[in-house]
Amino acid sequence: AIEKARQHPLYPEVRALQSNLATALFNLRTGDHAENVERAIATLREALKTPGFSRDSVLLTRLGTSYSERLYGDCRTNAQMSVTTLRAALDAHGPLDPTMPLSHNSKAMIHTNLAVAIMRYHSLMGSDKGEHIQGLKEALSHCEEALTIRSPDISLVDWAYSQLNFAQVLALLLTLGQGDVREVEEACQSIVDRQASFD
Repeated sequence: AIEKARQHPLYPEVRALQSNLATALFNLRTGDHAENVERAIATLREALKTPGFSRDSVLLTRLGTSYSERLYGDCRTNAQMSVTTLRAALDAHGPLDPTMPLSHNSKAMIHTNLAVAIMRYHSLMGSDKGEHIQGLKEALSHCEEALTIRSPDISLVDWAYSQLNFAQVLALLLTLGQGDVREVEEACQSIVDRQASFD
């Protein structure tokens, strides 16, 4: 049945339409944002039910990001769902394919968004110091992975987003007695040094 569905000429378009609709709802700046995010989540869940797309990394990434913005329900549950879904997205993406360079940035985006989701999760859960440090170190590793892919020469904006989160994780670790203040300063300074390029 799955193979037959895949052969339908509109099969890829249906998934793409649902994905684009969810993205539009998520980014919509008019109307009730909470309702828009809720509709985006419902649309993505439905798209993931499409045969063959239950492990689609693009859909899972957008769903995980939507959970991070969700205003309905318990905030801690939403944070957990965001982390779980983005981990699934990373797993579904698989290793980098040198023949598909456009997919590289999507993996960097998953790593970065997962780092943000992990930071938010531990902040909301009130984890004990040991768990918090462990979580932040995981978040740090995702930022580092993203920065092995992104560079200011390829896309300054994408690199800066990952670098800012990298600096934030370092700063949070510092408040827990981990790391060196010079690492935080260097991470922030690297962005300041390129400030003129944003103008």
